[in-house]
Amino acid sequence: MCTCWYIDICLLIHAVARKANDEAFSGLKPFLYLSLDSRITLTHNIWTKYGLVNGANGVIRDIIYDDMLKQPHIIFVEFDNYCGPYFF
Repeated sequence: MCTCWYIDICLLIHAVARKANDEAFSGLKPFLYLSLDSRITLTHNIWTKYGLVNGANGVIRDIIYDDMLKQPHIIFVEFDNYCGPYFF
């Protein structure tokens, strides 16, 4: 059975990247539009032992916002082939 795994956005956003302009990212904008029930795909190996590998697919199940920063802080993702410990 699949379970949810969460990503702490603050750990993923490096201070240098936050200050970079569009040209530093080959024209890509330095933000993402996310919504509940969106399908996502990992592009890096995060936790190979439990199936969180490059190419793993999942669905965004919840987004927790930081009211002070006015941005997402934690994104809960249910991965299709996750086989690790349960978080809740």
